Amino acid sequence: MPTRSVVMLNRFCVWWRKHSKYTDFGLSVVLVILLIVWAETLSGNKTLAEILKGNRGYVYGSFATIAASLLGFIITAMSIILTQFESDRLKMLREDRDATKQMWDIFHSTTRTLGISALASLAALIVDTDSFPLRLLLYASVWTSALAALRVVRCIQILELIVAIFSKPVRSA
Repeated sequence: MPTRSVVMLNRFCVWWRKHSKYTDFGLSVVLVILLIVWAETLSGNKTLAEILKGNRGYVYGSFATIAASLLGFIITAMSIILTQFESDRLKMLREDRDATKQMWDIFHSTTRTLGISALASLAALIVDTDSFPLRLLLYASVWTSALAALRVVRCIQILELIVAIFSKPVRSA
């Protein structure tokens, strides 16, 4: 019999998944607030300045490239799911309107977030320079990247479930 803490953890995980759009958003906001508090009040500003000095192009370029690449991956995954959506194996998913809606909401939210993340990082790449640093663009880029990463995790979870469905042996009639 599972312990009380295991049951509570399981309930928390179920709740987290059910409200993933809001929990991912909230967690990403908390992460960037922690970064801002550290940078602005706990002398993290010097550390950030040292890290970014001469490296802004690499940092923002990497953020933008990763976001754009993941955007392509998610769009491809959506396309593959769409081509297989009418298959018999996905009948149970198709018939569950709530699950189908949630799946597509997660994919659409992820594509929007990745697009915004890529654009925020490109804007930071162009505007935030060593001679005129704009920490607000750094924070926006970090926040959108964190949110995008959390949303991509949701998409990967969906893909794992779909792969599991397709991996099961076909029942013969």
